[in-house]
Amino acid sequence: MEPALALGGWRVRYHAQTPRLRRPVRVDDTVIGHIEAVLWRCMRQDDPLGPQAALDTTLAQRNLVRGLLPSTPDPLRDRLLSRYANLSRFAGFSSAERVFA
Repeated sequence: MEPALALGGWRVRYHAQTPRLRRPVRVDDTVIGHIEAVLWRCMRQDDPLGPQAALDTTLAQRNLVRGLLPSTPDPLRDRLLSRYANLSRFAGFSSAERVFA
């Protein structure tokens, strides 16, 4: 049985690991900028809501970035890898904060 989250009558299923993207995705500056913005919001969310609230979104974004990396053009790969590293760092920080809080 898969975990599911009810959102306004919709049932959204998610997996511990992101499945392969089903259609080609074009990674560009806008996509990477959005990923950066989500990470920034997760960092801000950690303070008022605690590490668990930020951790779930951070891990989902990290899995998304991991799925995008193989199709990322070379000029953007380093920037996306840097976002992946930042997401990994923040996920580790949030996990440790949750355990030791």
